[in-house]
Amino acid sequence: MNSPDTGPPSGNLTPITSNELEPHRLEDNAEHFLVGAVLWFDILSCASTSDAPRLHLEANHLLQGQVDLANIIPCQPWVSLAMNDIAALGAWKTDAISNCSLSFWKLFEKADPIRKRLGDGIAGLRAEIDESFAALGISHLGTMGAYLVLTNPGVQQEAIKRAITLVFAYAAQVYLNTIISGADPKLDDVRNSVVDTMNALQELQFICDAQAFRNLIWPICVAGSMAEDVPTQTYFQSLIQDLGEEAHAFGNTRTTLQIMQKCWASREGSRSGSWDWAAAMESLGQRVLLV
Repeated sequence: MNSPDTGPPSGNLTPITSNELEPHRLEDNAEHFLVGAVLWFDILSCASTSDAPRLHLEANHLLQGQVDLANIIPCQPWVSLAMNDIAALGAWKTDAISNCSLSFWKLFEKADPIRKRLGDGIAGLRAEIDESFAALGISHLGTMGAYLVLTNPGVQQEAIKRAITLVFAYAAQVYLNTIISGADPKLDDVRNSVVDTMNALQELQFICDAQAFRNLIWPICVAGSMAEDVPTQTYFQSLIQDLGEEAHAFGNTRTTLQIMQKCWASREGSRSGSWDWAAAMESLGQRVLLV
């Protein structure tokens, strides 16, 4: 009598163990991380170069599906998508000015959907934040609210993600408003979005240490460069100075502070208010990746 067949299943299909699958998952994760990093740096760099994102269309596709930027920056993806489109809009405006073909009606038409997406996104995010506060029995993120968040790791992680998203969203509004209305901090749209960014940063300070703020050089520089009055400028200057010597030695924080100060000083000594971070970089002879 023959012994039972203990060989491989028909067709030589050997079952795959979880250990054999793991390297493929690691490779996929690594690939997604690298692609995400390239897309993120491409988007961030446009504020410094005034160029369109090289991967504009690819970013719009990948960031809505395969690539999650959460491993690079804990920020909801709709903000990075808006920043991607704002950068493309800024490059379009620069080209139109160079060709003497700028139509402000066309500019407003292109900008309006982005403005609406940002506004809707911020309103939705604010609603999420309010609901999370209500669940904790608080109405705002003060000292008591911060204690309740910080003593609950699950709540803290989501609270930080929402707070960082809000900072980038308001700074993206600064970015968009300077393209639409001009780089003048006296304009209501620009001034209000700068103040909103500052308020969001202050809320974030309740639940984050200085280490987390090293990932916020882009919003700090964009909003801080457009700060109009001395108290607001002092706040953004203190944010950079409080990051510590390690950040100054290995990052772009010192240069970021120089960029903001160049904007403030140049506007003060000029009749024209049209000084933004990109103009300051050009004047300083530097193109800085704001990371």
